[in-house]
Amino acid sequence: MADDQENMIELDRPTRGAKDGYLQLFFISRQQLGRIISDPDGAVTDQRIITYTKFLISSITDDDIRDQVKEMYAEKIQAIKAEKLDNETRHEKMVDATMDVLGDVTAFYDEFLGITHRLKVGIA
Repeated sequence: MADDQENMIELDRPTRGAKDGYLQLFFISRQQLGRIISDPDGAVTDQRIITYTKFLISSITDDDIRDQVKEMYAEKIQAIKAEKLDNETRHEKMVDATMDVLGDVTAFYDEFLGITHRLKVGIA
């Protein structure tokens, strides 16, 4: 029986479960961040991008993952602030850093949603 368990490959997704309200918060928050980023009025110096990204990071329920993503984002923002850039270039880099972090947050939620599937076949 132990040999059968070792040869088993789990193809099921999602690997985690969550209440619908928790997942809905992610989608609503992501949509709101999109509005903030795409707002043409004052977007170049809009500090809500940083604040809202931190808000999304705080929704990660795994302490270790949340801390890693929070630290990575802080490092990216510090590096951008340390550079001597015009406002438009700074904003563009902030959006890029935000998109990187949003990808990490989305990857965390993907364990609940099962959007990404990796199926292996023909394994001996």
